[in-house]
Amino acid sequence: MLAKIRMLARSNARLSAPIVSALAVLAVLSMAPTAAQAWPGGLSGRSGSGCGGCHGNSATGGLSVSFSGSATLLPSETALYTLTIAGGGVGGGLDVALSGGGNLGGILPNTQVNGGEVTHTDARTNNVGVFTLNFNVTAPGTVGAVLTLAGVGMQFNGASQGAGSEDLWNFAPNYLISVVALPEPGTVLLLGMGLVGLAVVARRPRA
Repeated sequence: MLAKIRMLARSNARLSAPIVSALAVLAVLSMAPTAAQAWPGGLSGRSGSGCGGCHGNSATGGLSVSFSGSATLLPSETALYTLTIAGGGVGGGLDVALSGGGNLGGILPNTQVNGGEVTHTDARTNNVGVFTLNFNVTAPGTVGAVLTLAGVGMQFNGASQGAGSEDLWNFAPNYLISVVALPEPGTVLLLGMGLVGLAVVARRPRA
């Protein structure tokens, strides 16, 4: 691009130096990445440190970030979980880590496993300002294990980037998942009989 501009300047003597300089600056800017976008492939390792530097220096209460999904899993069970990011931006991203055992799984096309954590695969955008990003959690085979989901979500405004930007990011409250055992057959039978008994009493006419 710059080479073409210089060739144009040499071939046209009337093209002044200031115009050439301005065109060169525009060429350099056009080659720079778009400002204030979430990192295209996501960045792992941010679930505990946040998104400062690229999207503002500190977490803000102006952005609501939360997990949802089952609070209990059976041994080795895989289930769907969601990180919801609600604020006012035009695009969003995430980084989610799991501790206590088990494994994370990304769900294409929006999430992936990157460095052992779940990140976005692109800067997901819409015009709503609320972003939901899904992923899987697979429990370990150990009954009694307690897993912890930790995560950070961000929204960018599509304009400036850096410490002075209006981009928002915040941590999600940690989310606990307990690994529980299947109920014993006898316990299930007793529970069923109890429910039947309650139904009969409820239908009995009153004197």
